Amino acid sequence: MSIDITVEMLGGLGDGIASYQGKQVFIPKACVGDRLEVDFVHENRDGIQASIKRVIDAGPQRQEAPCRYFDHCGGCTLQQLIPAAYQSFKTHMLHSALERAGFSNPKAEVLFMPPHSRRRVEFKVRHEGNKVSLAFHDLRSHNATVIDECLLLVPELQALIAPLNEQLSEQDFSQALYSVGLTKAYHGIDMLLTLKNYDLSAVSSLETLAKTLGIARISVRTPNENAIIVASLQPVEMQLGDYAITLPPEAFLQATAEGQAELTHMALEATQSSGAVVDLFCGIGSYSFPLSHHVKTHAVELDESMVRVLKDSIKRHNLTNVSAQRRDLFKQPLTATELSAYTAAVINPPRLGAKAQCQQLAESQLKTVVMISCNPATFARDMLILKKAGFAMETVRAIDQFVWSQHLEIAAVLRR
Repeated sequence: MSIDITVEMLGGLGDGIASYQGKQVFIPKACVGDRLEVDFVHENRDGIQASIKRVIDAGPQRQEAPCRYFDHCGGCTLQQLIPAAYQSFKTHMLHSALERAGFSNPKAEVLFMPPHSRRRVEFKVRHEGNKVSLAFHDLRSHNATVIDECLLLVPELQALIAPLNEQLSEQDFSQALYSVGLTKAYHGIDMLLTLKNYDLSAVSSLETLAKTLGIARISVRTPNENAIIVASLQPVEMQLGDYAITLPPEAFLQATAEGQAELTHMALEATQSSGAVVDLFCGIGSYSFPLSHHVKTHAVELDESMVRVLKDSIKRHNLTNVSAQRRDLFKQPLTATELSAYTAAVINPPRLGAKAQCQQLAESQLKTVVMISCNPATFARDMLILKKAGFAMETVRAIDQFVWSQHLEIAAVLRR
């Protein structure tokens, strides 16, 4: 059914919220003050999910979205907001997370990244006959919109979209292609292809594709198998502190180089007078290697390929001030006793957060924690654990490196 409705507020995920017969109606890509004709999609215990059929009267916070794919693509959901409204929404996200954690910092700010700053992306692939094209999923749908540009991406990645759309269909494996990942490293561009299945003979042409497009390395994987490198024209490396670190094909990186630089600066500044630091959920050592310049650092990570890179890099650069360990911090967090060997911790968990590890940090004698989180909800939960253990907030800052989305990176320095 379709109804005429007026948006009253924005919810925590950026959806417009209106009222209908005593129930809340959630409308993606809406603005406060919009009068809309909406279609009901489905109803659950939280309310009614709806979609915009027509904007009858635009509210004062609405602008024309800069991306021509906005109406369908699910990648960006907040382009319809004027800049002031968008910045207010992200700032409110930060303050709400702090309040849920029991902290109050009305001066806490968000550092806003510009468009064309994202250095990694995963495209879905749309199949139309024998043609395959890069695409993004539509909003809350398995359908996909073919794109030939993305306003989020750094120019080096943007420049690859059109030639990939032309050339991927010509590959022997094209009908098995599921997704295409691109990463701009400090040195070189990396491409990761996910295939439903493959054999090495079918992907032998990828070295030619890499040379043609100037891609440093191409790897392939299936949904159930780890990636293997099939074309490598030059090393793919990140500069972490003074060290060039090889990037494994499926490594985690912060979404923007500018965001990574800001987070690293916060970690360095917070731990410069520490005796020893443990870097939890350390990835490839984005913080471990810069930290090791001034303090002894122990890096802990579950992913085997990233731990291998850590250890190889330590050996390659003959480092004595940094060590690495493979460990599942969800199932086996460092205990309060083990943490007593350190005076500070940097912790950068995935979206699930790090409840078990934060409980051990709370019980330890550690004096400093640098918490970095891409999920305001789990950030608030984990911060509350630390607050109850006597930690006070010294510094907090959010970084909006997920431009035009409902996501937000938050970093805080806690002391006790």
